[in-house]
Amino acid sequence: MKKTLCIFLSFLFSFFSCKKQEKNKKIAKQYCSRCHILPSPMDLPKEAWPFVLKSMKIYFGYPVKGKHLSPKKEYAIPKKPVLSEKLWAKIEEYFLQNAILEKQIKHSLPEYEKKSLSCYFHVKSLQLPPGIYSLADFLSKEKKWVLGEAVHKKLFLLSKDGRVLKSIPVPGMPTKIIPEKPYAILLAETLFPEDTTGGKLIRLKPNWELGRVLASGFNRPVDIALYKGNYYISEFGHLTGSFTKLNSTFQKESLASGSGWIKAVPTENQLYVLRAQEKESLLCMNCFQQANLRELYSFSPATGLVGFFLADFNQDKHKEIVIYAGDNGDLPSLPIKPRQGLYIFERKEAKVIKRAFLYMDGVYAAEAADLDSDGDKDILAAAYFTHKDSPQIVLFENLGDFQFKRIALESSFSALWIRMAKQVSQNSIQFLLGGSTIRYFRNVQQAPGKEVPALLLTLKKNLGSCAQP
Repeated sequence: MKKTLCIFLSFLFSFFSCKKQEKNKKIAKQYCSRCHILPSPMDLPKEAWPFVLKSMKIYFGYPVKGKHLSPKKEYAIPKKPVLSEKLWAKIEEYFLQNAILEKQIKHSLPEYEKKSLSCYFHVKSLQLPPGIYSLADFLSKEKKWVLGEAVHKKLFLLSKDGRVLKSIPVPGMPTKIIPEKPYAILLAETLFPEDTTGGKLIRLKPNWELGRVLASGFNRPVDIALYKGNYYISEFGHLTGSFTKLNSTFQKESLASGSGWIKAVPTENQLYVLRAQEKESLLCMNCFQQANLRELYSFSPATGLVGFFLADFNQDKHKEIVIYAGDNGDLPSLPIKPRQGLYIFERKEAKVIKRAFLYMDGVYAAEAADLDSDGDKDILAAAYFTHKDSPQIVLFENLGDFQFKRIALESSFSALWIRMAKQVSQNSIQFLLGGSTIRYFRNVQQAPGKEVPALLLTLKKNLGSCAQP
């Protein structure tokens, strides 16, 4: 009788507890959807949620003592609370009661095969000053590399083998170069997110000196894409921002407001756009007979979106979308985020279909190329926000059918990798990695090794045992 009563009471407690959590989830969804989709409590370890909730409370209009954020725009952060303390307590309870400990998350993460970086690549450390390298690109017509440094505000022109040919001071943080003649450089006013409008697009002369300002007044622009004769600027901003069109005479038109616009990639008929903050999502222009931006896929705000590229992984002549996500600059500690990594989407008719998720801690740059000479595309990825026991550079070897083998490439070099560029020709495949030797984020746990600002990796023609299982 006592045993039966205990079972009944346990069931009753569990039932009402579940009902309570469902109500709390509905409240959280109602209010959190003001900014983004509702994150799952499982997106972050339980240890990280108190700080995140403290930040969230500010965006609901509550002042929080000791927090660095403060209301800057009435429409971004309300002057008065939009919900009661009682309702806020239910939101807190929903996330804290349903999250799991970090050690539990770690047990579920995949393991890597370990090999040497020099097994696959000839590795060259470039002779560049310390700093934060915020731009990396390859100019195919010039057969030269470009690196941009954010702290000392310089642009470096490099030969194909990594020699510095020219150093140019620029009036801002270099974020993107238009890699087709006539060249132009996109500059942000500040390194970190701010609601300032000092961003510029400046023409580069044939001798690689700065020319005239083509357009200005951008709110921390981080990317530019050329599509059907117009330029499209991703203004990341801070609390505000914009996805902006520049026509052939460089007249501006804001196509979408809000912060977090981070990258746009054109195809022959479409323009794909990534938004990494506020409404974290992949969007498309001119997709499926719709001229306006249309959302294709939404992400949890705990994902940490950084960028994306297109590549054909299954040799069907249709490029897949690869989104990499490893940003972790919003937290004072460095929690394990189970949603960080690479997302591969297949483009199908009026939608995109997620085909693979490849976990990688703190990934911040990635490119695709055939790295094992088997005819299909593999992925090379590098990390910024890593734990010291996590790999900085990873080769994802394509096994077919969207299955990938994870290989951590270890070396004696160390950096916090921010940017990656590639060049692929008949004679060589190369990657240029631009990193940071300045630790602005104290939470980053840099791996041991010789600190370098940039590496040039040239794929070896005879991989030998590297390509063997």
